[in-house]
Amino acid sequence: MLKFKTGPWEKKKEILSTLGSNLSLMDKKLSVSLENSLVPLKTVSLLSKREIAKVRTAEKPITKTEIEQSLARSQSMLRG
Repeated sequence: MLKFKTGPWEKKKEILSTLGSNLSLMDKKLSVSLENSLVPLKTVSLLSKREIAKVRTAEKPITKTEIEQSLARSQSMLRG
């Protein structure tokens, strides 16, 4: 938040463009709709919870490498 408050205009523009393209300005107030921007985070969160459940309920220990390989195979976990 500090970078946005005290940073140069270019940094502010970069932060806003990262949030998404659904920005609106009314009465000198900027509105940002984050719903579409957060959809990928919801997906990753759900998939991460599923992976954690698999590890907790596995009959034999699962290695870090096996978890990483499983996540790498998931198309939803990859940035698109």
